[in-house]
Amino acid sequence: MHAVLVVSYALVIQFLTMVVTRSVTINFFVLLLMVVAFAVTMAVVGFRGGFIKQKLETVYLYDVRVALFTKMVHQPVGRILTQQVGNSVAQLTNQLELLRTNYLSAMLEMMSLALQFGLAFGYALFLNGGLAITILLLEIPAVLVPILAKNILAKAKTPVITQMAHYTATMTNWVQGLTTIKNFGRESTFTRLHEQEAQALTAAEQHDILIRKIIAGLSALSGDAVYLGTWLIGTYLVLHRQLGVPQLMAFAQLSVSISFPVEALTDMLTELLGGRQLFARYQKQLTADMPLAKLITAPTAPAQSFLAFDHVSVAAADKEILHDINLHFQAKDRVVVVGESGAGKSTLVNTIFGYQSQVSGRVFVAGVPVSSSTAQFVTDAIGFQSQKTFIFDASVRDNLTLFDDQVSEAAIMHVLAAVHLDTWVVNQPAGLATLIGTSGNELSGGERQRLALARNLLKPKHFLVLDELTSGLDQQHAKMVEQVLFSLPMGFMLITHQFDAELLQQADYVVQIKQHQAKVLSPAAIQALLS
Repeated sequence: MHAVLVVSYALVIQFLTMVVTRSVTINFFVLLLMVVAFAVTMAVVGFRGGFIKQKLETVYLYDVRVALFTKMVHQPVGRILTQQVGNSVAQLTNQLELLRTNYLSAMLEMMSLALQFGLAFGYALFLNGGLAITILLLEIPAVLVPILAKNILAKAKTPVITQMAHYTATMTNWVQGLTTIKNFGRESTFTRLHEQEAQALTAAEQHDILIRKIIAGLSALSGDAVYLGTWLIGTYLVLHRQLGVPQLMAFAQLSVSISFPVEALTDMLTELLGGRQLFARYQKQLTADMPLAKLITAPTAPAQSFLAFDHVSVAAADKEILHDINLHFQAKDRVVVVGESGAGKSTLVNTIFGYQSQVSGRVFVAGVPVSSSTAQFVTDAIGFQSQKTFIFDASVRDNLTLFDDQVSEAAIMHVLAAVHLDTWVVNQPAGLATLIGTSGNELSGGERQRLALARNLLKPKHFLVLDELTSGLDQQHAKMVEQVLFSLPMGFMLITHQFDAELLQQADYVVQIKQHQAKVLSPAAIQALLS
């Protein structure tokens, strides 16, 4: 509709010229009303068209964001661990905005301009076929410029996309480490490094702008040739009485309606080509098949143990980390795994959740081999808590329930009491609505770990795996966390590099990982280890 009204400008100008030349007689007041009505119609149509266009864009972005985030949260953890946070955030934010401006908007605008071009050229043919063909011939250089420049435009846009993604990922990482930068007095170093990153991004953007403007300038030159050529040839036809003045005025307006879409094509094609690359990336990511959930089979696990490692060996980069591990535990067993840093304790944990490729052997959970089960099957059976507990920027309730509003307050307070945090929550003015954050100081290290324990308890698990649960805590808080842990009704595997006598004596089993092997220690061996 907007394209129709834009072309209608030529008809309005032709009619006004006919009034001026007295070819048509009309009451001035009526003429005024007609012009005002046309202007109001243009404004309303412009508003409505612009609103619908941007609404369509936002709906599309919403669908892409939802689909992309769904893909992110359902991908294997091993893949998540290899991705940079900044790149993932950029895909949901600024890169998606680039897709909107450089692809969606350009596509919709090109469709509108194509319709405008077709209508304007059709009207020009109706007025004077010869002059219309002449205008079209004059447009040929303007059409050829963007076509010939297609590869140049694409190459100029690619570095901008690459540099923007790199800059976003780098800045996200540095901002997360601002405290470390300050503590080590490296402000000037990172300021200098940031200038280099910003300069690289700016250089890519400026080069892209230069290429676009050069090509756009050539296209604009062709557009001027069309406009002035229309007047020049039209004047010749008027002087030779082959064209009327009203028709010339209409042609002058039509030449703009014809040349503008062609001129705009240059900049739009630039954005469209760059946006097309982004679109292709998103399309590839969204259509890529996720690893299919494997059917759960249930072969007999050794000794019908809840958690079993059956001749498990693990290597990475051709270096053996674990060799022929054979361990079997029941769901109620309280297991402490000790070993020096780098001995392979975390690798052992990774095999349970399928994050680590296994050279040989199998890991069983509830009699089911991990390699033949779904990730959800394992996480439903076993809770995991890492050394660095992640706290969302949200309320205590949301951090415990992970934003599940179906969990009752009674259930939440029950698990908080189990980890001795119920009093802390009650003493907060906002209670469970108290806001805590990723990097805030609202919680001590011990409170963060106990909050994470409560998070695991809120969704019943058969067994817990805890990696360096008390590492980094002072002795008082470490003992408090350990006391809570040993009071829980389920079994657990606690990974630690600390050879603490009280901790080891409370365990049902103590496993030592040393020289790539794991061995269950006897009471005598534990005493020897502590001596």
